[in-house]
Amino acid sequence: MFFSERPMQAPLRATWAAIGVGHEKSLRVLENKGAPAEHPNAASSATASVSIQYFFSRPNFFLDRLKFFGSYVNTMNEKANRSDDYFAYQVRRFQSLMEEVVQCCETRAAYLSKKFGLPGAELRALMLFREDKYLTVKGIALKMDVAKSRVTKIVAGLLEKGLVSRIDDPADGRIKLISLTPAGRAACDEISAFIATLHEMILRELDPEERKQVLTALERLRTSMEAVKERMF
Repeated sequence: MFFSERPMQAPLRATWAAIGVGHEKSLRVLENKGAPAEHPNAASSATASVSIQYFFSRPNFFLDRLKFFGSYVNTMNEKANRSDDYFAYQVRRFQSLMEEVVQCCETRAAYLSKKFGLPGAELRALMLFREDKYLTVKGIALKMDVAKSRVTKIVAGLLEKGLVSRIDDPADGRIKLISLTPAGRAACDEISAFIATLHEMILRELDPEERKQVLTALERLRTSMEAVKERMF
C-alpha cells in the first residue's frame, strides 16, 4: 500500500529542516535508487526509507543535534544575561549623569546668588515675577513648593532690599499682593538675561542636529519623570 505523496512530503521536509538534513541531498539519493515511474507514490515512500537509513547510518547524529541545541540555549541565556547587565549599567550611568546635572545646577545657583547678592531662595522667588505681575504668599509657596511660613521670611528679605512691594488686594483687603518695584524689575531682567546667556553658551557647544536630539531626549525624560512621580507620590 502506497501513501499519498502530498501528505508525506510536508512532514519529511519539516523533519529535514529541523534536524539539518538537506532536502536536495535526500532527493539525490532517491534518484540514484531509481524509483519506478509507474508508481509515482513510490517517491515519497522511498524518500522516507532513504532518510531513515541516512539517520541510522550516523549513530551520533541526534546526540550532536542535542549538543547543538544545548549550546544554542546557553548562548541565548548568555545574551539575556548580557542584556540584563547592560540595563544595570544604563541605570548606574543614568543615576551618575543625573547627579552630575543636579550638581551643575546647584553650582550655577550658588554662582548666581553670589553674583547678584541674593540668597538662593530670594533669587528664586524674585524670578517668579517674570511671568506674574502680582503674587500672594500662598501663590509663591505653591510655586516654590515650600511652607507659607518660609515664604513670609523670603518676602521680608525682598521687602528689606527694596525689590518688592506689598499692597492690599482690591477684591479682598485681607489678602496682600506682592509685586516688583522698579529696582526689583531691573534685577529680575538682569538675572534673566544672564541665565539665557548661560543656556545659549551650552547649546552652542552642540551642532544643530545634536540640539534637536538633546531637546527631544530631555522632553521625553521629563515625561518619564512625571509619570514615575505620579505613581510614587
